[in-house]
Amino acid sequence: MMKKRLLSLVLTLSLCLSLCLTPALAAAGLSNFTKSKTYTPGQFTDVASSTWYTSAVQAAYEYGLMQGSSDTTFNVNGKLTIGETVAIASRLHATYQGNGYTFTASEPWYQTYVDYALTNGICQAYPDYTAVISRASFAMILTNALPPEALTAINTVEENGIPDVPSDANYHDAVYLLYRAGVLSGTNSTGTFAPFNQITRAEVAVILSSMVDPSLRKSFTLKAVVKPTSLTLSAPNFVVDAGAKQSLKATVAPANTTLPVTWSSSNTNVATVASDGTVTGVTPGTATITAKCGSLTATSVVTVQKVPPIGKPTGFFFTRNSVNGITLSFDGRNNSGKAINYYTVHVTFLDPIGNPAYDEITHKATASVRYVGPVSPGRSILVYKLMGYVPACDAIRIDTIDLEYADGTKETIVYNQTTHREEHF
Repeated sequence: MMKKRLLSLVLTLSLCLSLCLTPALAAAGLSNFTKSKTYTPGQFTDVASSTWYTSAVQAAYEYGLMQGSSDTTFNVNGKLTIGETVAIASRLHATYQGNGYTFTASEPWYQTYVDYALTNGICQAYPDYTAVISRASFAMILTNALPPEALTAINTVEENGIPDVPSDANYHDAVYLLYRAGVLSGTNSTGTFAPFNQITRAEVAVILSSMVDPSLRKSFTLKAVVKPTSLTLSAPNFVVDAGAKQSLKATVAPANTTLPVTWSSSNTNVATVASDGTVTGVTPGTATITAKCGSLTATSVVTVQKVPPIGKPTGFFFTRNSVNGITLSFDGRNNSGKAINYYTVHVTFLDPIGNPAYDEITHKATASVRYVGPVSPGRSILVYKLMGYVPACDAIRIDTIDLEYADGTKETIVYNQTTHREEHF
């Protein structure tokens, strides 16, 4: 039975930590924590050379605060239980106090730590010590492991400076103590704590190494959060071509709101949105773009349409000769992705008030012209043609364009582009 208990204790501590206790009756203080191991970069395959937790894992290992789940892995995303947390806190407390306390084997393995923690006011009794612990509960237990003088404030963290830690939360004091001491700095740039998330071994390494080594603590300032009262977007809905971009602007009131605006798309296969609100069309369809600031949200529906086979004109005008002969010039890029063998442009002449004008000779308001390609993808279809003799022509509208592709397919597109530009020679 004794062998079984010892094996259980060893296995559990390999997942938790193995604090290096100082000699009996040492003076209380952080100096009781000394480096006892040498960390070799790369010894844990799941700890990259440059992450937010790399240096913390090294420090926690060298101080004897934590070890790997195996010889080659640290298990950075592994979760801690309440029992493991109580064991950590109890060993921290005993080492800091320098009282030479020895934790004996017990059944279950964590009972010896629970007894010590309850005696020294480190934690309350829990119904299930095998349950995974939250970040909030971890903070409350760990702050009781060291006295206030070991966690002196180095940061200004105003009340309401941590956006998701309300003043009436039972974990409020513990979290603010760790933030002000520089042991915790939050999960993002605004200092969000995420109290109900389960804590990972990587996060534990950061906290423990900072608790025993003040040089590892972070300096920062968190001002009180100013929550938004309203959030609106520049457009409730809009249309964008596949592959094109369009910016949405979020307006937040009051203007001094300290919380950031974050963006998301309901369907990234249709449209994506960047952190600045720039929407990129991906494939035809609809998606809802959501902006979020604090507890407020605002949405805009984007319709992504197929890229028109012929882009908007880069050159589009007409000239009139001395006998009212109208010559059209047009330049539009081939965006179809295919070679165009033939294209036919259908136009309507407009009088000064936008009505169809009439050809002086044929008495028609419309004209068509057919051209022979090929026009490669990315190149332009061009029109330069005397279209008719129209005395009252003020504008020309290209209504539709017939496209005949090299692969044998045909397509008629509604173009509906108008030019009022007339050049005189």
